[in-house]
Amino acid sequence: HIFRHLRQHCFNSSEHEYEQSVQFAISSNSTMQQLSAKFSEGKSGAFFFMTPNSKFMVKTVKYSEALCFLKMLPGYFEHMRKFPQSFIAKFYGLYGIK
Repeated sequence: HIFRHLRQHCFNSSEHEYEQSVQFAISSNSTMQQLSAKFSEGKSGAFFFMTPNSKFMVKTVKYSEALCFLKMLPGYFEHMRKFPQSFIAKFYGLYGIK
């Protein structure tokens, strides 16, 4: 899994901490009040919110944006693998919700 490799080997992030943060943020146990306290809408109409522990930011993207990112993913992966201290934004995952 590309994102798992990036998280563990390039971003030095604890997989457990990441999973806990994201699961809590999107689980049915999270109230809208918990999420909306750190929630905003971007210029593109995308929604952003911080995980409850403020370690990660979640952003919604359109399907077309996700496809575009997936096309760029191999190059992004190689860049981040070679230059883990890069100033390029760190993407920890990409998920679809039905």
